[in-house]
Parts: sequence; C-alpha cells; structure tokens
Amino acid sequence: MTTRLATLTRRLAVAFAILFTLAACGGGGGGSGSFVPDESTPIAITTTSLPPVETSPYTTILEATGGSEPYTWTIEDDGGTGFTIDNLGVLTGSSPSQPGTYALTISVTGKKGATARTTYALEVTAESGIKIISTALPAAIDGLDYIALVEASGGVLPYTWAIADDGGTGLTIDNEGFLTGVAPAAGSYGITLLVTDASDKTAQQSFIFSVTGDTPQPLSIATTSLPAAAEGEPYTAILEANGGQGDYMWTLVDDGGTGLDLRDDGILSGTGPAEGDYAVTVSVTDNTRTVTSALSLAVNPDPSPLTITTTSLPGATEDVRYAAVLEATGGTENYTWSLVSGGGSGLTLTPAGVLSGTPTAPGTFGITFEVNDGENIVEGSATVTVSAAAAAPALTITTQTLPNATGPNYIATLAASGGVQPYIWTLPNDGGTGFTMSTSGVLSGTTPAPGTYTLLVSVTDDDGSNTQKVMTVTVP
Repeated sequence: MTTRLATLTRRLAVAFAILFTLAACGGGGGGSGSFVPDESTPIAITTTSLPPVETSPYTTILEATGGSEPYTWTIEDDGGTGFTIDNLGVLTGSSPSQPGTYALTISVTGKKGATARTTYALEVTAESGIKIISTALPAAIDGLDYIALVEASGGVLPYTWAIADDGGTGLTIDNEGFLTGVAPAAGSYGITLLVTDASDKTAQQSFIFSVTGDTPQPLSIATTSLPAAAEGEPYTAILEANGGQGDYMWTLVDDGGTGLDLRDDGILSGTGPAEGDYAVTVSVTDNTRTVTSALSLAVNPDPSPLTITTTSLPGATEDVRYAAVLEATGGTENYTWSLVSGGGSGLTLTPAGVLSGTPTAPGTFGITFEVNDGENIVEGSATVTVSAAAAAPALTITTQTLPNATGPNYIATLAASGGVQPYIWTLPNDGGTGFTMSTSGVLSGTTPAPGTYTLLVSVTDDDGSNTQKVMTVTVP
C-alpha cells in the first residue's frame, strides 16, 4: 500500500463585538445603541476530490478553512464503504469488497455551529474483499484418510478457517485451510466452509463432497497445474490425486530445475527459483499402480523491496494541531507503522501511518519511524520544523467614550481587543458614581447627581496582561 502525504492546516477567524446599551425610563425618555460584529470567513471544505482506493487499508486527510475551530468532521453518508473520519479530517477504512464508484457525503462543523458539506465520487479499484477461491473438493474413498487444501484470497491476513456445516462427514479444518479426516460412507455430502480475515470480514462457500465406495475410480493426478511462485520467496503447494486404492505415495520424478522438494504426502515446497516457466514431473502410487504427470509452474519476479518513500515532512506551528501521512511502497503492502523516536516534538504515530499532535515549542525535530509489512521492517527518518506561534496583538480598550447618563439607571458595555481571550474587567475607581463593573465589561448603576465624573476602568486577558483607561460619564 502506498499511503498519501497530506497536511492538515487550520486557520483561525476571530470576531470581536462591541455592544452599547443605554436603558431609559421615566417620562418615556431613554435610548440604546449596539455594534454588530463582523461576519467571519465562511467555513468551507477545501479538499475537492478523494484519491482512488487502490490498496487496503485506505487513509487520506480532508482539509477545511474558515469558520471557528475546533472543527468536527462527520460522514453523513458513507455510500456503503464503511469508512470513518476523525476530528482531524483523517478518513480511513478497509477497501469495499467490490470495485466501483461510491458516493460519500462529508461535512465539517465549526465551533459556532456553521457547517459545510461536500459529496465525493470515490473510485475503488482494489479488489480486497476476502473470498474462497477453491471451487471443488477432491473425492474421497470410504474409510480412508482424507486431506485437501482450501484456498482464499483478498482481505487482511491471517485467515481463520471454520466448518459452518460438515454435512455429517466429521471432517475438520485448520487455520491453514487443510481439510482432513476419515472419509465417511460412500455418497455425496454438502459441506459449508467459512473463512474470516484479520479485520473480521468473512466469506462462506458450500461444496459437494463425494465419497466413493469399495470400487474406486482409476488412480489419477487431479492437480493439472501448480500455483504461481515468487522468485526467492517460500513456496508450498498441495498435490491432489483421485481414485485408486489405499494410501497415496508421492514422488518427485524431475524438479525441472526448480530445486523444490516433494514429500510423500503430496506437499511440494521450497524457495521460488529464478523468474520463468518450469515443468515439474511428479508421480503418485497407490496399492496397485503408479501414474505420472508433468505440471507447469510459473515463477514471478521478486517483488520490490519494502521502502519508506517519505523523506521530508511539512512544517508545523507551535500550539497548532498537526497531522501528516507517511508513505511506503513495495513489500506485501500490509503495513503497520510505529514511532521509534519523536525527537522531542510531542508527535505520535498511528499504525496507519498518521503522524499527529500539537507541538509545544518551536525548533527542528528529528522524527524516526519504522514500517512492518509482516515479513520485513524498514526504518526511516525525517525532520519537522515547528515555527513559533504568532504573538497576539497588544491588549487595548477599544471603547473611546462612555454615553451620557440620561435616565435613573445607567448601563454601558465596554470592549477590548488583542491579548488572549477571555477578558476580565474591573473598576478600580468609580469616580464617585457608585457604578459597578461586571467581569464581562458591563458598567451599570443608579445615575448620580448631575455633573461630570471621571472613572478608571481596567481589563486583564487570559495571559495576565492588563491595561487601564480613564473615562468620563456626564450626567446632564
């Protein structure tokens, strides 16, 4: 599997509001005023298309801008894929069992509830669903030992085999797919086999199991060709025969230059020779006769070695959530990733290859990681540069003047900008007005005698920065 490198970026939109309200009473007099905050940039999904599903498992990252963080990602309709998405926008899952085009509807919601959604057409080319590829069982002879190999493909290794219904035969099956036992009385039996892969996906198939009686069919070699081998890779095949009498004894007449060995129970094994086509001649003997057959064997080239293709990582920002996907090629394409060293970056790595976290300090960090395809482990490294977080603008009281007090009760809301929210407001000096200040910046109280009053207002942000301002209130 080749995963794709993508970065997850976040943009912040900050809106500040100033609200002034003057409550009026008595004689119908009074007034009010308000300041409406600016609209933030609308939330939008910037990922316009999804990469095709060519291998399984599948991972990609979606991106959004605007709105207010943190985002919440949701799959409104998975189109039958069974995929999931987390709140970093990481879309993952196993490939659907059938290739084709699937429609997925995905939405992202900002902190304030604004939502954007997009429907994608996802192309699936991987045929990764588990299935039983054996189409028939070799016949058995009443009362004799029986062995047959049932094969499956697709899904996620390893497989677990089970007999859903033995049809009264008493046969058993192990997790390598070897169906064994003593053949029952002559007749035809229905056997249903079940295979489950490592992701709990299953496939089921029924077979007709034929058992002959005391007059067996003539001895013959049922295997007409051998499954393909890979150059330099371990190889095993089970040879099958039909008919005859008594136990079978297999012999390798000519290995055809392959170097393979054949056990007397029909198991052909060894290491795949050089790429090419070979003819392997075997014979089987029962109690009365021997038959011989030349079987063709195709050897495919050595698969490409497992290689980590990620050599660099996108930059990160201090105190901002970060994610990137590591990539590899070759091997058996059933990858499991692990983090050898985060280099002090504070990042973590999922088995699917998603490197993520929130860096807490600027600098350049060396990340070491490894990937395991079940047969080989390869280590790689890359650096991630973390930029310092942008300094917040200075804390400032933006309210320029206070409205006059024209009624018996007074109320006004002060506003500030910069610094780090939330803010805490206080009134160090009420100037003799008797007014009070709420922590949210609301100045209120009973209107004092006519005159001009000088007040000292103060605001403190979440980092402890403080600023003060002298303001006046006029009572006509």
